[in-house]
Amino acid sequence: MLTFKTFARPVSPEDPNAEAFAAGIITKPPGDSLRDILERTGGKYETVLHLSPRFREDIRRVGALILRP
Repeated sequence: MLTFKTFARPVSPEDPNAEAFAAGIITKPPGDSLRDILERTGGKYETVLHLSPRFREDIRRVGALILRP
C-alpha cells in the first residue's frame, strides 16, 4: 500500500511552476488554496486518485528499485 502525506508551502515567484506560469508555459497558477480543495472535495480534506493498473505496476517497480539494499 502506498501512502502520500500532505504538506503546504507558500509558492514564491522563484518557484519553477510560478516562473512557467509567468512565461505562459502553463495556464493555471501553481498551487491550490484550501478553499478550492474543500469546495472540490465537498468539505473533505482528502482526495482519491484513480490509477490505472499499468501506472500502479510502474510505481511498484520504481519502489522496488528505491528500497533495494
